[in-house]
Amino acid sequence: MDDDITLNDSDVLHDMVQYANNENNISQIIGFTGTIFHPNQKETYQNGFHCSSNKFDWRNALSLPWQNGIVYEEIEKNSIHNQIKNETTSSLNGVYKSKPWYSTPRWVWEQSKQDIELSSSSSAAAAAAASTTSTSTTSTSTTTSSNERKRKLSQSLSSSSSSSSSSSTPCNTTNKNNENQTGKVADLRIATSIKVDIIKGRMMFLHSVAMRSIPFAFNVNDIRGDDIAISGMVGKGQLGQHRVIRLLFNRIVELPAPFALCSTNGASHFQRRDDVRRRFFTSSSNVKNEEEEKEVKMKVKMKEELHVKKRPRN
Repeated sequence: MDDDITLNDSDVLHDMVQYANNENNISQIIGFTGTIFHPNQKETYQNGFHCSSNKFDWRNALSLPWQNGIVYEEIEKNSIHNQIKNETTSSLNGVYKSKPWYSTPRWVWEQSKQDIELSSSSSAAAAAAASTTSTSTTSTSTTTSSNERKRKLSQSLSSSSSSSSSSSTPCNTTNKNNENQTGKVADLRIATSIKVDIIKGRMMFLHSVAMRSIPFAFNVNDIRGDDIAISGMVGKGQLGQHRVIRLLFNRIVELPAPFALCSTNGASHFQRRDDVRRRFFTSSSNVKNEEEEKEVKMKVKMKEELHVKKRPRN
């Protein structure tokens, strides 16, 4: 655990142990902050979705425009989930400010906004085509199109404001299950965690067996990204293996700066972390370094050419 955070109550560690035992997954790390890599392989670590249990809009999780990255459970199955619901509901009865980037990856809500604008443009084009029939129809269509465009854009921004890692990243999917939006389902299911690609080193909780299996992979030049390396090795380089859990909502207190030993100032911080990401997340289903891909293709091509040269002549 980092030096700039502290626990808000004496039961935090006990509850985390219980959660980990219920999950029973040695390849999983849990914590209160994590990152989902951008689905575009060319994007850097910095442009991923950095989420926090304290800032994520757990209350409105079912209404977010991405669902595959959020883990739900039926609250009746485990008494601790009822406790989570009660604690969260009571803590949110006051003023609760939520930013779009706290609960939704930027590429998701930007895509939603683009879809709304495209739909509005199509409606405007259709209205313009219909306007040739009569002047009155033109006026009515234009007014309707304008109001429709404003309404849809307003709904889009409102949806984004109520919410906060991969080629197969769990958050690059739009929720199409209308049943998730019904009050009945919302009453029966509760969001318990977010699937993330790494758990940040501020607080990492994992099985001791997994920790002992990690080799010494860093050298003298590596001064950033040990949490990325550990997440990659424990999760075997796969995405969405780890969890930012709701159980820690408002139970981890961030101390006022400056307390952290590790400074994040400067562009080199994110560049170094991105370099580590590409070293420890290089499976075929994950982020690859373009130079590594070119090198592999070149080796395959050389082998094929060598095989052709050795083929006996008829």
